[in-house]
This record gives sequence, C-alpha cells and structure tokens, in this order.
Amino acid sequence: MDKSQARSEVKRRLAAMGAEEKRCADALIERIASDYVLMRGYNNVCIYNALPSEVATAGIVARLMSAGVKICMPKVCGADMSLIYIDKDTRCEQGAFGIKEPVGEQISASSARLDAVITPMLAYTDGKGRIGKGKGYYDRFFADIGRAERIGIAYGIQYIGGVKLDGFDVPMDTIITEKGLTN
Repeated sequence: MDKSQARSEVKRRLAAMGAEEKRCADALIERIASDYVLMRGYNNVCIYNALPSEVATAGIVARLMSAGVKICMPKVCGADMSLIYIDKDTRCEQGAFGIKEPVGEQISASSARLDAVITPMLAYTDGKGRIGKGKGYYDRFFADIGRAERIGIAYGIQYIGGVKLDGFDVPMDTIITEKGLTN
C-alpha cells in the first residue's frame, strides 16, 4: 500500500470513530503521554494544537503546564514552522490549514532546545514510520530540532502495516496510542 492509499483508509476509519470512543481514547492518550513526558524529566516540549480529527492535546498541555513544563506550539510560516511559547493566557487565531495557532513571539526550532516534540500523525506504519498529511512540514521541522525525542500520538485505528515510506519521511522515536507506547 502506498501513502496515498493509507491516508484514504485512515481518514475513512477516523470518520467512522464515534464521539464517545474518541473521548475515551483521548483521555487514555492524555494520561499516557503526560506521564511519559514527566517520567522522562522533560522540561521543554513542543506540542500541536489539535484539529477535530486528531488526538486532542488540550488536556496534555494543561497537565504538563501544571507540572511546570515549558510548552511551545508550532506556527506555519510559508513552507516551514516556527515556535511560540504559550501559557494559560495565550490567545490563538485561525492559521494555516484551519489550525488554531498561538499569537506571540516566534522563535526558530533550533533555538528552542526542545526535549521532545509531540507530533500528530494521520497514520503510522511499521518501524514507527509516521505518515502525515503530505506537505512535509514536520519532516522538515525535525531536521532543525536536534536531539529532541519525536513522540507521535495517534489512535490505534491509525496503524496501517506495510506502507512504503520515502527517504525523507522521518520516523518517530516513540508512538503513543490509547493502547500504550512503543519505543
């Protein structure tokens, strides 16, 4: 199966996911991801602001912020992403691709000295391969983050085995679903 076919199949699966099933899975992923970041002692984490079809991240952000973790979110700038540190009062505006992006001072990924990046995935495959939406934003972003751990979060139904990835597709170090983690 190629990436285009995998994307179509996972979009179909996500559309069939019930609201209660999603809410329960989001709560489990929130707990697992937050506990993992805190157990690893990470103090500086990048996390995305979720679209409705993605794993919800607001609870993860709230838990990590209450534990004193510095949180930044990506902002699309042309073909790349910059970062904006947030706090509980940060305002967000509709940005690229309908994503709510924070408003504030932008910094480069390389200057942030991140411990981890919690990343959305449209799908994932063998070898912790991440399949995004096809624009390459995160693959380019990963080249700038140094040694930060790449943590992909997704629902178990987003797994598709045997997808052929391209050389520029950057695998995750860890994948977290409602079923647990793989690292």
